[in-house]
Amino acid sequence: MRETIAAPATYMAESAIGVIRVSGDDAFRIVLPSLKKRNLSPIDEGAIEHQRLQLALFVNREGKVVDEVLFAPFKEPHSYTGENMVEIYCHGNPSIMEEIIDTLVEAGARVAEPGEFTRRAFLNGKLDLTQAEGVLSLITSTSHQGRSLAMAEVRGELSKRLSLAKRELFEALTEIEAAMDFPEEGLETASPPELTQRLRSTKEHLEEMVDGFELGEVLVKGASVALAGRPNVGKSSLLNALTRKDRSIVTPIPGTTRDVVEERVELSGVTVLLKDTAGLREPKDQVEKLGMNRTLREMERSHLVVMVLDSSGPLGREDEMVAKLAKPHQHRLLVALNKCDLPQKTRVKDAERLFPNTKVVQVSALTGEGLPELKEAIRTAILKERPEKDLQGVMLTNLRHKECLQRALIALERAIDSINKELPLDLVSSDLNEAIDAIDEITGERFTADLLDSIFSKFCVGK
Repeated sequence: MRETIAAPATYMAESAIGVIRVSGDDAFRIVLPSLKKRNLSPIDEGAIEHQRLQLALFVNREGKVVDEVLFAPFKEPHSYTGENMVEIYCHGNPSIMEEIIDTLVEAGARVAEPGEFTRRAFLNGKLDLTQAEGVLSLITSTSHQGRSLAMAEVRGELSKRLSLAKRELFEALTEIEAAMDFPEEGLETASPPELTQRLRSTKEHLEEMVDGFELGEVLVKGASVALAGRPNVGKSSLLNALTRKDRSIVTPIPGTTRDVVEERVELSGVTVLLKDTAGLREPKDQVEKLGMNRTLREMERSHLVVMVLDSSGPLGREDEMVAKLAKPHQHRLLVALNKCDLPQKTRVKDAERLFPNTKVVQVSALTGEGLPELKEAIRTAILKERPEKDLQGVMLTNLRHKECLQRALIALERAIDSINKELPLDLVSSDLNEAIDAIDEITGERFTADLLDSIFSKFCVGK
């Protein structure tokens, strides 16, 4: 018997509507006694309409009316979890939601663990593991593009691609094992070159998925962009201009920013966490030194570094020091030549000499000139200049999936190598089984309780 669980499916805060979800064998027995008609007469279980919203009064164990609610019953297996389930839509007052949950617990339910509803949906075959993790990505995704990728996972698009690769591996494995088990039958099997070509094709398919992970993760979780440069070049003003918020303190005094200031902005469907950092120069005190160290750390771990220069003044020793510090990040660097509204003493060609092979964008944080071009340059650099059509497909967005596919690729490479060296077929069979097992671990056809605990602990309680 599956015990019945209950939890808020919406945040416990003042809002128009709060949703409470109840799932398990006794969901109807536990919920229905607390639901009454408007004249406080009982609601007959046989009279309720499944998968339809219905009006009722919710009463506590003493018969006191707690709220006027809507409820939607779902009879197994036609529910999110695959079990008997009831969703209750009440007014979004935390005290109302708490009293409803307390009443349900007194009637025999228990409060759900984080992710337990989705975990039950997986165990009851309503979702595979990639779809379940897609639900979490859909909830936590920070951008339009990320939500599209997460929705593709929820709809099973990633599972389909993995299933295709698995089928190709399984067909090869079947031929190899048939040749091993019935050598005297003279069964027709692919020649070693043909078999190698098929496996290499599957390997390329999986490698393409792994290669897209970094971008997929950025689209779902967002990218971090550090604004760096010497003091007083306008980094804080640029952050405020890009986010249209008065977020960073701006003064003409060099070294005003001592700590990292962060603000999110969405650039054409991609979420970016902009970080205004302390100016880079020879530190004048211990506090400024600590601030510079934080700047260097942010430059190291950000997806993109935007070096800000002041075009209204000549390049100096501090700018050269900044360029030297930025050299390790050359492959993810962009230059914003700020204050282009003022008379120019540093031009684009000067910035290009200081930062060779780096795109330079002229901009004015004060007037807004060049801001659209800078935003597009940031977005393009993050997406690594991939065309829009390439962002519409299925991408890996989950580190667990990437690690599993990397294991599959290592096993697949060993299998190909064994075929080429004419090693015993049982070695090839073992490696192909290992590759298939790694794919099965992604979709959840192979799993452990510890793996499920790790995955679903990241969910909120009501999901």
